[in-house]
Amino acid sequence: MSINNTEIRLLLNLWDLGEGQSVVNKGKLLRSASKDKDKATAYKNALLSSIDSGAIAISKEKRTEKYSLTDAGLQNLVEGLRSPDFQFEGASVGSRLANAALKLVLQNQIQPVD
Repeated sequence: MSINNTEIRLLLNLWDLGEGQSVVNKGKLLRSASKDKDKATAYKNALLSSIDSGAIAISKEKRTEKYSLTDAGLQNLVEGLRSPDFQFEGASVGSRLANAALKLVLQNQIQPVD
């Protein structure tokens, strides 16, 4: 699996916002990237790629797109976080996302994803 840091970060964000099982509104998922145009474009591309690969499932309720992490997406996320090639980009990482990464890695050390 090639590591795309933006996709892993997006999957982690989805996992955290959905508490590992819930669906998340598109606006809520992409909100963290909306202030920076380059980051927003990268996140939208990562979202489309993740949907195409089956890592993220999409559903629509009325006019609202909602996303959820699939089993394949969870597997990609865990493998991505464990990869020595993964790194958080930028000068700083938000504590919410860093704590989510730690929580996910700790959960999957006890219960491996297969």
